[in-house]
Amino acid sequence: MAAVVAKIAAAAALGWVLAGCATAGSPAPAPATSAKHALLGQPIDFKLPLSSGGEQPVPAPGSRATLIEFWVTYCGACGRSLPRMQKLASGLEKDGVKVELVAVLYDDEALENVTSRLREWGVDREFLIDRGGPTWRRFRIHVPGFVVLDSRGVVRWVGAVQAREGDAAAAARAVANGSLQ
Repeated sequence: MAAVVAKIAAAAALGWVLAGCATAGSPAPAPATSAKHALLGQPIDFKLPLSSGGEQPVPAPGSRATLIEFWVTYCGACGRSLPRMQKLASGLEKDGVKVELVAVLYDDEALENVTSRLREWGVDREFLIDRGGPTWRRFRIHVPGFVVLDSRGVVRWVGAVQAREGDAAAAARAVANGSLQ
């Protein structure tokens, strides 16, 4: 009996190893399908204040794609998403994708509270400020919410409610390399 259990365990372990090998070197995952959205295929551009001062145009100049993540300070899912996006950002930026974190703030929300919340979440990236949320409302999406623009500012992908950072990253890479138009 012990020999049979050992063989089953060995076969299961080999299956897990082989399953892992099958994904090594595989092409990047296909992006999740975009949510249906009125702005898909439409050009959009705007400027928002930077957390460090000044303004940032969106889409980001010189990028092949811009990935926007809208978030708010009181959102638990945002607190889980932003650190993951921060980890993805350096690889994305090497691929020509500019990652823009857009904080949707109450009109009277103090910037110090926002940066404090980011520190609590382990995020140390500069962010854009959408005070009162007019830009976010223009997209009519949830938070955390993801949008991908091409280099000309055309909306190419909008995350559905269940979209995750990896979905947005895959879509942004596809837009940057021209495979998602």
